[in-house]
Amino acid sequence: GQEITQGVFARQDVDTFLGHIVESIQKQFPVTDHVEIFLIEPGSQYATLHAATGVVGEQLLVQEYRHDIGGLSLVGRVTLSGEPALIADLNLDPIHRPHPLLPAIRCELAIPLVAKDTVIGALDVQSTEPGALDETDVKLLRAIAAQIAMAVDDIHVYEAAQRNIRENEALYQQAQASLREIERLNYQLTGRAWADYLCTQAEMTAITLDLETGQTLSEAEWTATLNEAASQNKVVVTNVDGRQVVAVPIVVRNEAIGAMEFELEPDNELQEGALDLIATVGQRLGLAMENRRLFDETQRAAQREALINDIGAKLQAATGVDAILQQAARQLQEALSAQQVTIRLGVAPTESRGQVVQERPKA
Repeated sequence: GQEITQGVFARQDVDTFLGHIVESIQKQFPVTDHVEIFLIEPGSQYATLHAATGVVGEQLLVQEYRHDIGGLSLVGRVTLSGEPALIADLNLDPIHRPHPLLPAIRCELAIPLVAKDTVIGALDVQSTEPGALDETDVKLLRAIAAQIAMAVDDIHVYEAAQRNIRENEALYQQAQASLREIERLNYQLTGRAWADYLCTQAEMTAITLDLETGQTLSEAEWTATLNEAASQNKVVVTNVDGRQVVAVPIVVRNEAIGAMEFELEPDNELQEGALDLIATVGQRLGLAMENRRLFDETQRAAQREALINDIGAKLQAATGVDAILQQAARQLQEALSAQQVTIRLGVAPTESRGQVVQERPKA
């Protein structure tokens, strides 16, 4: 019993644990010449050998020796019935067929391994002496078999938990990798969205406030510190011509969409926590700008949808092919401010049909 407990707490794998157990049983019961333990995989119709003593045991393990559940062998019988079976003299058993590797075996005891009311395998003890095992041995080995079954079940539970941990860890790593990829794509999309948005803005996208002169200019050059703050997405503090210069990125979803710069007098030192405050302001400014961009984008989308619906309604109201084409041309010209609109129905001519495709006349 102590070795069984030690095997469980040592967190051995099932086969290593059972290998120690069969050797221990053979030592505790000197009359035994061969000890085996079979296990039944969930849903299987076989009891497969997982541990056995001696050289013969090693050969049987290599052969993946097994018994049919409910078969004629003693192991087959007990794995079906769930009750131990002892044959004192196998030569007197009409059903018994000696194994080629164990021809001298005369006495055999098989005990089912039962865990949580389920037969999970069998302990099989054999001797070359007829009557070597009796009812006392049955009681002792039955108690040992119960401990073995509990230990095997505990190991299986532990191994299943470990597999779940490994699977969850793998899923976590995959989720983290996916999250990083989403963040990377989000950064790219944020940068592209703002690049497109700024191209459509007629209003100023820069401002310079000079408190000495009181002037507010709708322009601002990309200074070295502004460029560093925006390109590297970090707060930059430096000295330029004796003045302390602080540049802070304007951030949207961890992506810098611009930067702001402060020039301080030499005697105006930054107080403790000022940089954190400035960085927070940069984030809040970015959030406000992003909300404005999303609002403008929503408005443009609504305008496009209204325009499409209006064009569609006018086309539906037109009668005849010529009227529909005329209406479509006029609506597209107005919507796109186009100088010329051409609509042509039919299959486009190709050289393979013996026709020459004319180039558009140059203006």
